[in-house]
Amino acid sequence: MDTFEIKSKSKILRLVGLKLKTMVASGDSDPKVLELMGDKLLGHIWNPTTDKFIFKVTVNLSTSKRKEDRSTGEFTSEDIPRLLQTILTKRSLLGFVMSQYDPMGLVCPILIKLTIKLRDLYEPELSLGWDDPIPGHLRQPWIEMLTMFLYAGEIILDRAVRPAGALGKPELIAYSDGSLEAFACAIYIRWEVDGPEKILFVSCVPKHE
Repeated sequence: MDTFEIKSKSKILRLVGLKLKTMVASGDSDPKVLELMGDKLLGHIWNPTTDKFIFKVTVNLSTSKRKEDRSTGEFTSEDIPRLLQTILTKRSLLGFVMSQYDPMGLVCPILIKLTIKLRDLYEPELSLGWDDPIPGHLRQPWIEMLTMFLYAGEIILDRAVRPAGALGKPELIAYSDGSLEAFACAIYIRWEVDGPEKILFVSCVPKHE
């Protein structure tokens, strides 16, 4: 992106009180430009050079609001033995679930599992306090899910929904399904290209009962 274009857009943005920090286009690899942008776009980790979104579920079970104390509740795949000894509570699990940011529903097939299991902690017959250890029959599924996230690593998705060499107009395809636990609608986009057709994931909207 040339200097004239950046200056022109900066001037327009200043008219409404906005200050342009930098402009980054898909495919940019200039280290100075990328450093100014940082590693996030609207809350998502975005790699401009490869034009891909990167998701990584962070497992942090700290209930402290102090930043310096929260590091003690963060887990990695090397901390599985420590996780097995950790007391899980409604408060710590709610904080973990609510910390996962996915407004576009790009990883909802994974995150909806968390919201379904979280609902089980609010069953009236349990009478669980916020800091009471969750019972064993609920603890084991949570341990398995948390372990899965720790081993999952990064989830990488294309940002663009129009592939290179796309031909003609796309076709949107929507699927919906549900059960007593949850239902969701997933949307894909299908393009004709020179070769096998290209189908890309667009978004997913989940809903749990």
